[in-house]
Amino acid sequence: MDFGDLDFFVSVCNSSFVQACSEYKLNKNSGMNRISEMEKYLGFGLFSFDENKNITMADLTSYGESFLCLAKQLVENMSGGILDICDFKTSSQELRILSPFHYEKNILLPVILSSQNSREFATKNLNLITNHNLNKMSVLNTHVILNELSKNDEIFFKKRWSAIVGQKLYASLEYISDVGGVPTDPNELFSHSIIAHGTFGKIDRANKFNWHISGMHGLPMLEPSLMVNSISIVAAAVESNLGIAPIVDCHDAKSIEKLQRVLPDIEGPKVVLDFAVRKKISVEMIDCIICLESLILQRLKELEVDVVHY
Repeated sequence: MDFGDLDFFVSVCNSSFVQACSEYKLNKNSGMNRISEMEKYLGFGLFSFDENKNITMADLTSYGESFLCLAKQLVENMSGGILDICDFKTSSQELRILSPFHYEKNILLPVILSSQNSREFATKNLNLITNHNLNKMSVLNTHVILNELSKNDEIFFKKRWSAIVGQKLYASLEYISDVGGVPTDPNELFSHSIIAHGTFGKIDRANKFNWHISGMHGLPMLEPSLMVNSISIVAAAVESNLGIAPIVDCHDAKSIEKLQRVLPDIEGPKVVLDFAVRKKISVEMIDCIICLESLILQRLKELEVDVVHY
């Protein structure tokens, strides 16, 4: 699921399925397939509808209504970021960065758009290309990985440093108010809505991002009430009052301030965020990467994230 999918979904809700397909130059089957793929990716249905009827916001499921709130936020946030990033695309020189959407939104965009040193980055005439599709082909076609470096990728990249990021449980203030207060004992979580990371409705990555439902770190074995397929969407679901879930320490500080820490004595396993650079790279590109590295390190320092140098 990408920015275009979110924008299409919001467009359907703002007008209708037929009008959104017209705006996106999609036929009915292509539009239906796009919605179907989003539902598979998220792990829940967005609409309840008759295929012969024009879909509108009135056909949203309860999950669809909640997801619409966070989809609008993401579209608003990312549309401004994408337009600003385009201002930097003034050259054929490309610095290709591989980053999960979560880090792209909360680290890369603030670094490029808000840092006092961003003009230095811009004057190097970069064509900045970010990609959060973590497959083999994208790894082979990138200069910098801002993600945990796998053993298979170590033959292509030299590791520069790693940020060690913690995970803590959060819920929105509105959710806490609705359920009558913050849980004070791990077993109280059985009566709460729990959000988990999953793929096509199946739990995966239990040790890293789903530690809160796997009977680890002082918590009982829990059944999730909602599964979504992105750690950024997990955080957005928490912010949208859908339940309790872990959020990594490098999440947007303004968003965290609006949330309530749950069971503050419990913290999940650390997440590694490597800054890795391709082994064979031009001297000109190294200058650009050094500039990017200094900006990201400054951003992580602002977020109070520990960094280990190699």
